[in-house]
Amino acid sequence: TAATAAAAVLDAHATRVAVGGDVNAVANANVASLAFEFRTEGSGELLTMALPHHMETIHKPQTASLSYNTMKGDMTAIIGDTWEMREPLTTIEWNAPRDVAPEKIEDIRDAVKMDMIKGLWAADPYGSGKEIASLAQLALIADHVNMPSHAEQIRARVKGELEKWFQGHNSNPLRFEPTYGGIVSTNSWSNKHADFGNAWYNDHYFHYGYFIFSAAVVGRKDLAWLQKWKEPVLHLVRDIANPSATDSQYTQFRHKDWFCGHSWASGLFQFFSGRNQESTSEAVNAWYGIYLFGLALQDDRMRDLGRVLLATEIRSSWRYWQIDDANDIYPSPFHENKVATIVWSTKADRSTWFGSNVEYTFGIQMLPFTPMSEELLRPVWIKDSMHVWWEAAQSAAEQWRAFLLMSYALIEPEDAWNRVNVLKLYDNGNTRANTLYWIATRMPPLDSHVDETMPDGGVTPAAVQQGSNTGTYMSSPFSSVPSPPPSAEESKKSIFLYALLAAGFGLCLALGIIAAVRLGSKRTRSTKGKRRRHAVTFEDASRHTSVELTLDENSRPDPPLDEPSTNGDFSRLSAVSAVSAASGITVSAPSSNNNSPQPSSKNSPNSETPLNRVAVRSSPLVASR
Repeated sequence: TAATAAAAVLDAHATRVAVGGDVNAVANANVASLAFEFRTEGSGELLTMALPHHMETIHKPQTASLSYNTMKGDMTAIIGDTWEMREPLTTIEWNAPRDVAPEKIEDIRDAVKMDMIKGLWAADPYGSGKEIASLAQLALIADHVNMPSHAEQIRARVKGELEKWFQGHNSNPLRFEPTYGGIVSTNSWSNKHADFGNAWYNDHYFHYGYFIFSAAVVGRKDLAWLQKWKEPVLHLVRDIANPSATDSQYTQFRHKDWFCGHSWASGLFQFFSGRNQESTSEAVNAWYGIYLFGLALQDDRMRDLGRVLLATEIRSSWRYWQIDDANDIYPSPFHENKVATIVWSTKADRSTWFGSNVEYTFGIQMLPFTPMSEELLRPVWIKDSMHVWWEAAQSAAEQWRAFLLMSYALIEPEDAWNRVNVLKLYDNGNTRANTLYWIATRMPPLDSHVDETMPDGGVTPAAVQQGSNTGTYMSSPFSSVPSPPPSAEESKKSIFLYALLAAGFGLCLALGIIAAVRLGSKRTRSTKGKRRRHAVTFEDASRHTSVELTLDENSRPDPPLDEPSTNGDFSRLSAVSAVSAASGITVSAPSSNNNSPQPSSKNSPNSETPLNRVAVRSSPLVASR
């Protein structure tokens, strides 16, 4: 029987177990080799389990006849102490990889002239970051449509806004919090629900990714300015994606889960269902910012750090958030939602933190639209999900309609152009010029923009190559938009996918999954005390340089503090000269108000929707809430 055969496979590998491991990544031109190297005890051959996204890029795996069903789909048994994944790296840089349709250029130029004087109102890091980044994207558009003087004026404005943050010359300065080692806003220091839970390390990569992106855009044309303000930007990079094993102030890879490929957003907030991430598109935006920061600095290590973070985030987003017709991760009826809006450790939700409207559930997976959105948003996902969101694209608030219509441009760009031309309102992280520019660079319609051929002849599976899409606008846990009660139909479509905890834990332990997951587990704690480190090295083969990325195997952080330590104003810390160094910081924030609907109450304690019924992942049953 199948059970007997599975037991025989487990018995054959029971004498060798994983007790730890290293993650190593080497970037060579436009391909990264990402290796999981397990440390083991015992004799015989190691048996571990790979998730679906691993199997798309793993190089010459030796598999066994054993699978295990999880919330992320069926895991495949792999024999051996090392996995090697070959991951293509993006070559998209500052602009769309095609020119603007000539007949659209003047309309875009007119929009740039209007948008460059848009108001900036937000005082929190997230809202202000979005606003500044929308101007930075406007500067890139002005560059592309040959408006050099306008681009320079826009960059000057971006510089002024960033410098307020970098010097603490505003009402909500950023500060260094030493207990967990990171940059937090003053307002959230005494109120954990302020600024989307910033002081409790919630959504940091969403917040600071916008600043890093904006600084990179300025530095592209003004390297002297970037060199002057490089240290504050490096501190933000260290906060969200620190690659150093020797940094005494910041933890390594605060958000990134190297095993799952994607990131986790919830910081120190504790939930019954574990960790979670909503906005894959804002995660992508953060890593895109680091990539561009490296480009602007002409720092190949920083560039490739950003590109590897990007590639792995996007691949997991395709698989676990975007649900196209071929996606086999989620069963019916959840599959019919066409998007997993929030993926948790032990369940998937259709609703956002700030509401269950269709425009929210899809829009949060799309914003912000940048040149990198092209790699995240696949035409096949947009096409397969269109019947779910099309009505909202015609009737929702204009700020959200813009995002849906921008995605529609992947299928019908000319019709999308005509439809957005009636819009008057845009999200504070978007502009009319950006909306028109995105659509005008989609022509002709795109059938595919991802090379299906992998290095050394490997091929990305067709189902995934055409696969689901995700992008989202991360709804942070503390916004003001009311969350409408779900309808009976929406409730029916919301599924809670739980693993068989007792049996699952035992089997995972036997198969070495726990050791594998530890390779990627998020750490929010500062680098203190005795620890076990896993060295991770990024190398540029052409330059023979490397930067160490160390994954920490510490125990879970202490319970969150009600009041973070008040030591260490961000604007008073000393500067550092490299990402791998361990020094100080400088930063601060501007003013606030938003026209567009904003995400609400995300990741705050006890905000998770109560569970009425539970369905086991391996069962066809459906849970409602």
